[in-house]
Amino acid sequence: MLPVALAAVFLIVQAQANHTRLFGFGLVALFFALTRLTKHFRVDTGHSGKFAVLFLLVAAGLIAGAYHSSPPGTTTDAKAPFLSVYDDDGSYRRWHPANLIAERDHVQVALMLSGWFGGPFDETASREARTLMKVTYDDLEYHHDELIDYGTQLTAAYDAWFDRTPPTHRYVYRSPKGRAKAAMPIFILLHGNGGNLKAPLWALKELADQTGTALIAPTGGRGQWTEDSTRAQLEATLQYCEGESDLDASKVLLIGIGNGGAAANYAARTMPERFAGFVHIASAFTPETTLGLADHRVASKKPYLVLHGKKDSLVPAETVEHAAQGLKRWNIPVSFEAFDDEGALLLFKRQDAIIGRVRAWMAQSASSA
Repeated sequence: MLPVALAAVFLIVQAQANHTRLFGFGLVALFFALTRLTKHFRVDTGHSGKFAVLFLLVAAGLIAGAYHSSPPGTTTDAKAPFLSVYDDDGSYRRWHPANLIAERDHVQVALMLSGWFGGPFDETASREARTLMKVTYDDLEYHHDELIDYGTQLTAAYDAWFDRTPPTHRYVYRSPKGRAKAAMPIFILLHGNGGNLKAPLWALKELADQTGTALIAPTGGRGQWTEDSTRAQLEATLQYCEGESDLDASKVLLIGIGNGGAAANYAARTMPERFAGFVHIASAFTPETTLGLADHRVASKKPYLVLHGKKDSLVPAETVEHAAQGLKRWNIPVSFEAFDDEGALLLFKRQDAIIGRVRAWMAQSASSA
């Protein structure tokens, strides 16, 4: 229990959301309750049992307070442009520990531990990433608090971690400019490893606003996409789009970030006729994930935009460029651009440049179609 107590104290110290702090204090109180209870049953004939009951009551009250102040899973704003949509196989689980700890705090803890213990981000990159994520979450909370009301889809990531099938879910954003159209085109965003976080969705919201497009982010567990899971999620998402009169399911652009790039390539290989093109942003666009694209009659004619950072330590830019050049040799329309001094945080550090590049590529692809 001591490691749990220490983790709870760490959580309290770095927490940015009140319900996270309450949950952390509840875990600390539970630790003291269990230690008192253990002492009572082993050696103590004094007041340890009474203290155990007291700490249990305090822990229950704190955790109940965390639950009460945690995101409810719905919004009271009937005109909210962001929606959190579940299919019939699932619903929001407010009681889940992932929702008792705010998503932004999950992200901060994960990045901090990565810097300390040699994860994907070293200490310098971890510090930079934590700053960028704080700014991003502050911004989305200020402008669209319904995104906070919806809780987190890290519940699905935990489900996948324990080999449970998560419910079918997606975030849906309808841009104001898109609402003026009879039916708006669609961006489908496939998230990276770690789960369907709101930060990339928020970073690409401006792209949807500028192009009058809907932005949809299906939840794919913890981002360990397979061909089967990719196809299942995309078919469910496209079916949802076909059932919405204001969405044009015949005009869909697929965007992959991180490991979502591998999923985008799975989709390009197995169901390319459903998509107008494919965008990769700091993604797993490698010779392995692009294997077979040149052999597919439809996939080989689709346009690809690949944007990557030259200092990406997760997927080296040289590997990505090699994959892009390999497809070009087969006359597949691939546009590749590497950004100096950028890494895996490319989307967040160069957001305006990324949006501008995607828009220019979309215009060029439309003119050559």
